[in-house]
Amino acid sequence: MELGQVAISVRDGEGTAAWYRDVLGFAAAGGLAEHRPYAAAVQGMEVSKSTILWLVDQHASVQLELFSYDEPVPRGEAAAHAVNDHGYGLLGLHVADLDAVLARVAPLTAPLGEPGARRVCVRDPEGVLLELMEDGAPAGPARPALPVATRFVRLTVSSLPRAREFFAGTLGLAEGPPLHGPEHEALWGLPGADVATLALWGGDVALELAEYAHPRGLPRPADHRLSDHGLLNVALIASERERYDRAVAAQAATGFPAYEEVTGDAFAVRYAEDGERNSVELLHIAPHHRATMGFEPLP
Repeated sequence: MELGQVAISVRDGEGTAAWYRDVLGFAAAGGLAEHRPYAAAVQGMEVSKSTILWLVDQHASVQLELFSYDEPVPRGEAAAHAVNDHGYGLLGLHVADLDAVLARVAPLTAPLGEPGARRVCVRDPEGVLLELMEDGAPAGPARPALPVATRFVRLTVSSLPRAREFFAGTLGLAEGPPLHGPEHEALWGLPGADVATLALWGGDVALELAEYAHPRGLPRPADHRLSDHGLLNVALIASERERYDRAVAAQAATGFPAYEEVTGDAFAVRYAEDGERNSVELLHIAPHHRATMGFEPLP
């Protein structure tokens, strides 16, 4: 399955979507108001009412999904989540013209690296931490006119071996080239951190697992819920229903929580967890249904 979606819980959906379009170069791909009763059951919450906006980049099958929750109202602040805190904490993006982006937004530090491979961190209007990378452009981009491409999401966990077993062993993501070295920890305020990382690839986008020995971050709050402000989850997507069904069955065999499945003629979706209360969405979309689900830019 491919890592094809990154979801973010935001407070200002329209304003945040405009920033991703105007500053970074994403393209609008539609959206919907999700107030139907089954939405809560799908997401494992008592109630869920939200407006969703979709954005796409150079990839053919990758999407940012912005959730503006009317109920429950998002709690917490994305900017208060440190990269070493457990959960999804960092979104990595390739940008074609880093200098043009930095003319529109203030970086947290000076760029690191040589020209052509520089990296720098910024925050979006919601406080979500983004790493902007000159390298990492997709080979043969589907939409070369767009100047941005999703590269990775970092997930900090308490046990790297357990997370590796789930995401690689159970869900089939492939181990691949590393994304970071020790020097990069200074970009998000953790110079000298003792951290082990593993990049697991689903297509051209990676889920980077990280376990911090020092400094240790905060665990997920006991009352954590999916709508909390900031990076929400990722989706692993299969165009073939059989691959999706195998992933659902493999996740179910772990005994970790999974929530109500919704299916149709051209799609199927199930939200599940990884054993550390991190959400992952399993999604099937038939090719002819991609535009309806927000994977094609609006005219």
